[in-house]
Amino acid sequence: MDGVLVKGTITNNNTVLTGTFNTNHQLHGDDCEKITPYNKKVGTFYNGEFLKGVYTDNEITLSGEFKFGMLQTGIRTTRYAIYEGVFSSGHLTNGSITFKNANGDISEIHKGKFYKGKLYDGSIISENYRAEFMFTGKTLNRCEVYYNGELNRLNKVQFILLCCNGSQCDAAYTFYQNNLLDYSIKQVLSFNYASNGIYKYIMQNIERRPMSDICSPMEDGPIDIFDYYTYDSHA
Repeated sequence: MDGVLVKGTITNNNTVLTGTFNTNHQLHGDDCEKITPYNKKVGTFYNGEFLKGVYTDNEITLSGEFKFGMLQTGIRTTRYAIYEGVFSSGHLTNGSITFKNANGDISEIHKGKFYKGKLYDGSIISENYRAEFMFTGKTLNRCEVYYNGELNRLNKVQFILLCCNGSQCDAAYTFYQNNLLDYSIKQVLSFNYASNGIYKYIMQNIERRPMSDICSPMEDGPIDIFDYYTYDSHA
């Protein structure tokens, strides 16, 4: 039997292996399956290592190409988001994240380049909203926002980007982080920074939008993904 693949099923310690095996009883070939009490892998194996196919457990589904058990290219699906593209150490580095609300509908899409799961160069898209921006470390180099809706329809990330829209984006972002980050839209509008040019710049961006029913930014969505002031410490 040396060098000959054997097809069948092996059960050991609550793990079921089905498909073709090498002489060391490791899954080896296409159309193989490994089922444990915790997860399931279906696809291509090489000397026991899962290379390509679909991984599922109670929390996530991974589909694509794998290396050392980690998704390299493909799709990661969770209850509230779909990550698609190129991955490194389990984090998306280039591609898109489609966020879903509690009803399963698409609420927001992040597309571009990511650092440890955080978008730093690309776009955020949702209904009537599009932001194009680029970070270098903690510096916001570019920010262009297009939105024709009401402020109360924005989540915190979208609102911050709107405040930073334009040629003075990094100065506006720094001012917002240092002075306004923990406050609602109503509170931001009520502060008296009239003598500060950057605050006036932020207010001009805000005041271009319809002002009815001003309230705190909607908390539904990925509101913490924009915390680039701790950019270098993200896990």
